[in-house]
Amino acid sequence: MTAAGELLPAPYNPLAGAGERERILHPVRFEHGDVMIAPRSEPTPLKLPAIRVYVPEEDQPDGPGYWDVTSRQLRAALDVLLPRIVDRGFGVRIRQFGEPPRVYYSVDLLP
Repeated sequence: MTAAGELLPAPYNPLAGAGERERILHPVRFEHGDVMIAPRSEPTPLKLPAIRVYVPEEDQPDGPGYWDVTSRQLRAALDVLLPRIVDRGFGVRIRQFGEPPRVYYSVDLLP
């Protein structure tokens, strides 16, 4: 498990993707850490706090088995909910509204 402030192992796999407005996840575990991103608008990579949310293969058949959450608003919501979601086996629906840089999220628990 990575502690907050430590770099999560690559690759970075952002939850918010182009064109993706809703995802349903069934988190099995999570960890806090930092990720390095290289925005086109910045000359050097940025280190951002993140929550890495591990999901079963059915939730992400073609990926590394996790999503990295860097949005401050979404991290705050998931930070409170993820322990209960993982412990009780809940699913979660994450909806994205707006366009960068003004993106907002809603989080709904699913049985």
